[in-house]
Amino acid sequence: MKTRAPGKLILSGEHAVVHGAPALAMAVNRHATAEILPHSREEILLQLPEGREVHMPLSDLTEHLARVEARHQAFQAGTGGVSEIVPAPEDLLFAAVALCQPQTGHIIRLESNIPRGAGMGSSAAVILTILRGLSPESTMEILAKDALRCENFQHGRSSGLDVEVCLRGGMVYAKKGAFRNCSIPYPPAFQIWLSGTPESSTGECVAQVGKQFPKQDSTWNAFAAVTRRTRLALESKDSAAWLGLIRENHRLLCQIGVVPPAVQKVIAEQEAHGGAGKICGAGSIRGDAAGLILLIGPTLQSPPPEWTRLDLDLSPSGLCVCSPMDSSPTSP
Repeated sequence: MKTRAPGKLILSGEHAVVHGAPALAMAVNRHATAEILPHSREEILLQLPEGREVHMPLSDLTEHLARVEARHQAFQAGTGGVSEIVPAPEDLLFAAVALCQPQTGHIIRLESNIPRGAGMGSSAAVILTILRGLSPESTMEILAKDALRCENFQHGRSSGLDVEVCLRGGMVYAKKGAFRNCSIPYPPAFQIWLSGTPESSTGECVAQVGKQFPKQDSTWNAFAAVTRRTRLALESKDSAAWLGLIRENHRLLCQIGVVPPAVQKVIAEQEAHGGAGKICGAGSIRGDAAGLILLIGPTLQSPPPEWTRLDLDLSPSGLCVCSPMDSSPTSP
């Protein structure tokens, strides 16, 4: 079996969605795939995108999951760091496998063109492909529940937005923990730039912001208002209003400390030429890179040398099972 899930792009509501505010996101045409093959040994062999192979005996999976859960509980209690929960990528992947309780050995070949650590839902997409491939009878509700459990291992505390967008595809609106697809027109012309992999993880950013701006802080009400107005602007195809809201959103993201000065400088130059810009993801609390940057207005004439422009489009399909020829995916 071969499964596939798209990446995602947050248009409004990053960080705020963790604290109960609404968010608007879209699935994009970058994908993770998992090919599940039988294995002659009683183990799980992961063939990772970067060419590495790692394996774990079936008999060790339950204990591995218990260790990961214990480290997550330590993080929640304030006695452990978020980066200690799943120190290596394979730790997260084997935890996802363990949730499926496989009774026979499997080879899992993973591929992905979703940049890791960039705010595009890479971990959620990969987790979902594994869960779907090893548990073909699972409902969407079970897949979402198990994937959210793994996302909490990865990020410490997840809103579930990445999981829902990668699972559903299309445009997704989140409000008070509920997620639904919405028929918002494709946003007016915008550019997506990858500013590099942030030095801080999503989990570190979420934890740091949460300490400084707890759920009851009025900042999240301001974020919520921006997201609601963004949805209205996009529904009415009001590009001028959307530009102003991106600027307002950017100010709020700077206020909570997740937009590096180097990124702020580029966005300030964009605004000086009549445009606007904002991060699309967790951003970073240190370093110069902040993952994905959304810009509207003139194309950057002299982008920083480490920035790369990405050609992204809406993916109407979410998690799916691919045909043997990988041409006719079907929904879960």
